[in-house]
Amino acid sequence: MSFPCRLSSCALLAMVFALAVVPARAATIVVQPSNQDAFIRKNFPNRIAGANPTNQRIRVQASPPNTQVWRGLLQFSLAAIPFGSTINAATAEISAGNNASNPTLTHGLHRITASWLQSGVKWNNAPPFAGSATATALVGSGQGFKAFTVTPDVQAAVNLCAADHGWMVKDENETATNDMVNYVTLEDTHPAQLVKRPKLTVDFTPPPCTTDADCADTNFCTTAEQCIAGACVVTPVNCDDGNPCTDDICDCGSGCINANICNDGFTCTTDTCDPGTLACT
Repeated sequence: MSFPCRLSSCALLAMVFALAVVPARAATIVVQPSNQDAFIRKNFPNRIAGANPTNQRIRVQASPPNTQVWRGLLQFSLAAIPFGSTINAATAEISAGNNASNPTLTHGLHRITASWLQSGVKWNNAPPFAGSATATALVGSGQGFKAFTVTPDVQAAVNLCAADHGWMVKDENETATNDMVNYVTLEDTHPAQLVKRPKLTVDFTPPPCTTDADCADTNFCTTAEQCIAGACVVTPVNCDDGNPCTDDICDCGSGCINANICNDGFTCTTDTCDPGTLACT
């Protein structure tokens, strides 16, 4: 049995139904530079080379005797992407500062599975990572950006904060050559290098919503969660403490972390930083 409705009522119902099923529009963001980056060395297992501004490269190296292997670590802030978003595509790019002259040299991004800080990470406390690379790229011919498709990892990190730890960058055959590639880091502030710092391009569709409450999350790195035009929008937390001698990093599970950039990894030293020159003592 059907019931007739007046034209105005039917039109109103049709309009409400149409508004209810209109999907949220996709958006694209470019996150640059990285949130933190570093490299670790097997032959210097207690050496920290992350936050110090003099270490302006992520260095990845193979070693046939397996004694001088170097690996990079890389993480981006995902705070501008609302919880529950669908990640349509995500590409991480790091810019090689040298030409290794080896067309078969392959580096991979391996998902890191535990937290780390660039101001404290070293070979002896390096976080665990997935054995298989999420993405690989040929990196041995020419300088410039090398691209890695990391869509599933970004989706996992947006779905669950505990999965948001970035990537280990390593040679996919660490005992094959002596080749090393250095990548530009977030610490490189030379004007010509700013556009070469690590970047992550993400195309995503935010979750639909009707009220601000639909967009509430437990991410310590987002604030002002709002429903705007039927889609969730968030604002990244600003962790800048105004001190040039500290990293300003936000962890989605704990919030802002402001660590000394001059940490040398040794408990028997006091590590100080000159805020004017950023020189470490």
